[in-house]
Amino acid sequence: STQSTWGKKFRMIDQDDDGYVTRVEIDRLYRTIFVELTEKELDEVMAKMDRDGDGKVNFHEFVKAQRVQRALKIKELGEHGEKDRRRQFSETELRDDSIKLTESVMNIARPDLDSP
Repeated sequence: STQSTWGKKFRMIDQDDDGYVTRVEIDRLYRTIFVELTEKELDEVMAKMDRDGDGKVNFHEFVKAQRVQRALKIKELGEHGEKDRRRQFSETELRDDSIKLTESVMNIARPDLDSP
């Protein structure tokens, strides 16, 4: 389900497993895909996700941000474009590819906690 996919993504980004995604974790995620955000851009990303303004993103805020992002993408592609994309790939393929990409990015970004 979409909810479990978001849960997997959230847990991959939440590198210290404290139940929150922080500014540092967001910055690290972007850097792993070779995107260096300015402080202002990082502020904007956090502001979009951190609905309660506590400086960290909980799972519910993360899901809300994902839903908004998805709605914007559908609006950008148009309903026809989204249907075409879904016809080309099964929902499972799209979900699995998204999870694999996130996992590979986070494996690069996440330090091995067992290493000295």
